[in-house]
Amino acid sequence: MIILPMGGFPLIPATLATMAWMTSLSLDGCDFSRLTGPAVTTLTESTIYPFVEVGFNSYRVPSFYASIESWESRYSDPCVPYSYLNLSSN
Repeated sequence: MIILPMGGFPLIPATLATMAWMTSLSLDGCDFSRLTGPAVTTLTESTIYPFVEVGFNSYRVPSFYASIESWESRYSDPCVPYSYLNLSSN
């Protein structure tokens, strides 16, 4: 009995799809998209941030890391819920 008559190639899409699904489970929900421009000032009420990462229920402001001299968002940074600005997800 031949288990994989076509070889192992049909397993590649299934393996990649499973890996992508598992990665999506590890995300925290406030990194759906990167927002830039004047909307950042409106959302954060500050002009120092060059961008924010927004999600469906919260957003994350970047931190400036002097050691690499750039703004970065890291998963260890906290997410700020939109309810802080009296916005609703409904």
